[in-house]
Amino acid sequence: MERHPIRVTLLANAGVLLQYRGTSLLLDGVFGKNGNPFSVLPGGCWDALLREEPPFERLDYLLFSHYHPDHFAPGMVQELLEHRAVKGLFYPEDSAPEVRGLSDWLRQWGVPCVLLSRRTDRAAIQIEPDISVQAFMVPHLGEEYRDVPHVCYLLRFDERRVLFTADSDYLHEDFLRLADTPLDAVFLNPLFYQAYYDRRLFHGHFDTDTLCVYHVPFREDDRMHMRDMAWRMPRAAAEEHLRVLPLTEPMQQIEL
Repeated sequence: MERHPIRVTLLANAGVLLQYRGTSLLLDGVFGKNGNPFSVLPGGCWDALLREEPPFERLDYLLFSHYHPDHFAPGMVQELLEHRAVKGLFYPEDSAPEVRGLSDWLRQWGVPCVLLSRRTDRAAIQIEPDISVQAFMVPHLGEEYRDVPHVCYLLRFDERRVLFTADSDYLHEDFLRLADTPLDAVFLNPLFYQAYYDRRLFHGHFDTDTLCVYHVPFREDDRMHMRDMAWRMPRAAAEEHLRVLPLTEPMQQIEL
């Protein structure tokens, strides 16, 4: 089978645009300034989204891992959909009034939406002939966020699989359900990346040769020195000859 590239464009934080064989998915990429402790969308990015300008000429699906202001702004999602149509949305079922308001609006206007929960856990949903979406509930890192519904996404592009872990609680989740699943790439935030080879912190393992480090503040917003963590390769990763791809700059692109 011919191998087609998976093009990844970083917006900010964990917001990435995924383009594959003419289909575009935006993951955790609609958020603003309010309550956002990380970076905001790069200058001109929001207007480009609204106006269908490059690289957003196509926008087929919106996916969100959880309702936090650095990942998902329901009001902005509604504004976006008032400007342009998409084929469908995925996000966790959430009792927050803002999320429920968006769900009601989507239902009123007949916009296809999958509300993710334990009922949909691990179900593979074929959204295109060559792309499927599988989401499973994983707790958010930090006891203070224990009640926030949070999912990881396992996206399949033809025979290739890419995992997006967002803000997963790697201290208590071992991902053993994926132990025998070959992964072309795994996206980790800097905390998870640094904990990945520390068996005192993370007790699992991914069958992959590529780690992509995302959810990294831009230089001017990096009060916690997470950029240093993204670029500092653990010795074990070097010894295993892993390919590590830090995503740290606005609109940075990589291909998988």
